[in-house]
Amino acid sequence: MKEGIKKFFVNFLILYFVLDMCGKGIHLPVRFEYLFSTYAFLSLSVLCSVPILKFLTVKCNFITYFLMNAIMLSVCFVILKMFMIDFTIDSYLFNEVNIGSLHIESFTVNSAMSIAVVSIVSSFLLSVYRGLDKE
Repeated sequence: MKEGIKKFFVNFLILYFVLDMCGKGIHLPVRFEYLFSTYAFLSLSVLCSVPILKFLTVKCNFITYFLMNAIMLSVCFVILKMFMIDFTIDSYLFNEVNIGSLHIESFTVNSAMSIAVVSIVSSFLLSVYRGLDKE
């Protein structure tokens, strides 16, 4: 029980960090109840990935956990986009970047790309944490 609550809050904090840093096109609800339920829904979906992998008789290692979380979070973002009040995913303009010899032109990031980037980054961080947390 104590381990499950710890995992829930760690998932909650990692998802908060990723959505705060990478989620420029994802607009979260303003009201506390909806915001908390959004993060709780995403965190609980991440907690369900290990039992689903065990049910599918797939060994739970870094790659399978990463892929399952990416799929689960992508589906959850689409569900939240459809049903959650005040939760929107919009397209935005990625500005031009010049770093030495690296030059990236500006382009428009659509909602599907926003969902993919946020779910991949968050599932990568969740997988790294799970790999480092094992003893």
